[in-house]
Amino acid sequence: MTLTQPAVAFDIAFDYTYGGSFFDASIQNILDSAAAVYESQITDTLADTSGFSISINNPSDPNQQVQVSASPGDTVTIYLGARDLGSGILGQGGPSWFEGNNPPRTASSNEFEPALGVITFNNAFNNWYIDNDPSTTESFSGYDFYSVALHEIGHVMGIGTAPSWNAQIQNGRFTGTQAVNVYGGNVPLTSDGGHWAEGTQSTANGQTQEAAMDPTIANGQRKQLTDLDWAALDDIGWNVKDISVSPNS
Repeated sequence: MTLTQPAVAFDIAFDYTYGGSFFDASIQNILDSAAAVYESQITDTLADTSGFSISINNPSDPNQQVQVSASPGDTVTIYLGARDLGSGILGQGGPSWFEGNNPPRTASSNEFEPALGVITFNNAFNNWYIDNDPSTTESFSGYDFYSVALHEIGHVMGIGTAPSWNAQIQNGRFTGTQAVNVYGGNVPLTSDGGHWAEGTQSTANGQTQEAAMDPTIANGQRKQLTDLDWAALDDIGWNVKDISVSPNS
């Protein structure tokens, strides 16, 4: 007799159609590990939008528009690409959502359900740290692909990008209830409102850490999603199991 495992309600699926050779098995393994962090904590059910198409910029060629399928039920599909993003930029990501009346998923001032996401990684950067086992953290040299993947998925999920994020910004600070409770006040943001302010601290696995969704990462640094990052996801409309418990603890 075998045990029947419960179905996972929320899923992040990666589409490598536009990715090219950059996304080898090692990088795909890291991306799956990063996605599993979100999947372990998010409990939303999402409408099936796979019958709808959306126009996006090819994530490997921003000058090319492509029509892609939106996400199946309970899933956020992320289209991946790789290109030279210039010096100092490791990745960039964000969501797409439906406009107009009665869309099958909601992007409002208090709820966020993206139709899909797009992430591009810098394939001209030659100092990536590719971790064969992201579940453990050892000393390393290079810029941690796993941490960058967590960060860019966070943008796809709406941190710094969703209407419900923007609706909670006042005077350059984020005012979401859960984030304020975790941080102890309104949370400072970068000047464009897209990240926590540089150096913003929170807690992950019981340890003080620079928040995953601040704008930078250092050589040799591993970042997990912190309580503040989870709180922001809850504030913008996701159902988070437990803001104060990291899935990696």
